[in-house]
Order: sequence, then structure tokens, then C-alpha cells
Amino acid sequence: MEKHVSLSGLLLITYGILHVLFLFIVFMLFLLSSGHYFHIFSYNRTGLDIPFVPIIFGLFIVFSILGIVTIIAGIGIMKFKEWARILAVISSILMLLNIPIGTFIGVYTLWVLLQKETVTLFNIK
Repeated sequence: MEKHVSLSGLLLITYGILHVLFLFIVFMLFLLSSGHYFHIFSYNRTGLDIPFVPIIFGLFIVFSILGIVTIIAGIGIMKFKEWARILAVISSILMLLNIPIGTFIGVYTLWVLLQKETVTLFNIK
């Protein structure tokens, strides 16, 4: 079961890195296409009263934090830390919503980390 835990940790780290990288690219493309060119807290030029850029920036920060937490959980479960197992379970539940890749990784990670043998393995090390 140790190989499954290591693979699960590697998948979480890879997913988290790709998640944050993808968010960064989408955010930069949004800024460039909106004509704000890194004026993060200015209003949208469409004349709407809603400041779209700060909302998008806030979503970028929240989702980036989730990606970073996933990376931290992956590193922690590769070191067999109990706190990381709990964090990885929570992160995997959130990943289930990201169809299809996040769902696959989330189901696999939940399957690995919720096995009785894995729980015992984390308590021993």
C-alpha cells in the first residue's frame, strides 16, 4: 500500500502544480483581454458598475490557495504525516468536482487514504 500512497502523493503534487499554473495563465489572459494590463483594482471598461477584475482576482487567489494546499497535502502524504492524510482527503473531496481528471485523482486518492491498511500505515510511521 506504500506504493499507492506515494503515487497518490505524486498525483496530488502534479495536479496542484498544474492547477495553479492553469489559473495563472487564465488570469493573465483575462487581464490582457480586458484591457486592464495589470491594473488589478480598476473597473471594467464595459461601463458596468461591477468591478470584474477584483472579483476575478479574488477567485484566482482562492483557487490558487486550494491548489497550494493540494501540493502541501501531496508532499505530506509522501512523508506519511497524519495531518496530511486528513488534508488530502478534504482536498480530494473538492477535486471530485473537477471532471474528469480531478474526479479520477480524487477517487483514487480517497480509495488509497481511506483503506484500513493505509490508516494503520500512517499511525505507525
